[in-house]
Amino acid sequence: MVVLIFLLDLFSLNFWLWFLVIMPLATLVSLLVVVSGYQKGAEQAHRFLSGVQTAIGFLLLAYVIWWVVANYQDLLHLRVVLALGLPFVMSVLFVPLLIFICAVFAYESAFLVVTFKISNDRGLARWKKRALFLRFGLNLKTLQAFRRSPAMQEYAWVKTKEEARDALSRDPSSLTRTDVE
Repeated sequence: MVVLIFLLDLFSLNFWLWFLVIMPLATLVSLLVVVSGYQKGAEQAHRFLSGVQTAIGFLLLAYVIWWVVANYQDLLHLRVVLALGLPFVMSVLFVPLLIFICAVFAYESAFLVVTFKISNDRGLARWKKRALFLRFGLNLKTLQAFRRSPAMQEYAWVKTKEEARDALSRDPSSLTRTDVE
């Protein structure tokens, strides 16, 4: 679909043909398909209009294919290849950023509970945050299950590292739905 849209944008139709004929016609047919779908007794009209809508789509697809075949030399430029690859590269680069942002928000809420409960011992709070991160890493679903469980409240209130290790050693995946809520 990305390649088809890219090619349709690359080999565009005449402005007047596109905005005065194709867009109004496609919009009208699409609206008629929707309306005929809700009307009782208009099944034949609905089938006919759906066929017209499909024909318009195939005609646009045939036009793109014809342009690609007729003007293949325009596709051989480096800027065209870079423009086609840009959405894929941006998507691949966006996923790690999205994972990082989700991790920051998940750990922020967990760290807030830890620091709120023991505000007087900063060394223990830092250790508990580090231990929490080392325990769950990027497994955010398990972190959220642990955070919603009573074990998180117990972890937040503990006063020693040994008690904290014991609270973290519980398996949050074994929590039932009633424990989490």
